[in-house]
Amino acid sequence: MHAHTAKVSASIRDQFLADHDRLEALFERLLAAFEANDRGDMARLWTDLYQWADDRLGQAEKEFLFQSFAERLRARPTRPPRAARA
Repeated sequence: MHAHTAKVSASIRDQFLADHDRLEALFERLLAAFEANDRGDMARLWTDLYQWADDRLGQAEKEFLFQSFAERLRARPTRPPRAARA
């Protein structure tokens, strides 16, 4: 592999890893908003997630992403909203 190719590949890999980290953080904040029943944060974060996906992914990837999110949301233990626990 040429040095230039390796540098470009590392740069692309770093970009994908950074995108993955941002997406994972967004997922976690959105899941927390769902758990807290914070409708304002849910709406804002859902819009952010959708915009992120729309900017970067094709239709098949978006369907996979949102299906994955729904599965993760269903897999979390059901707890009453924070207000009800206080």
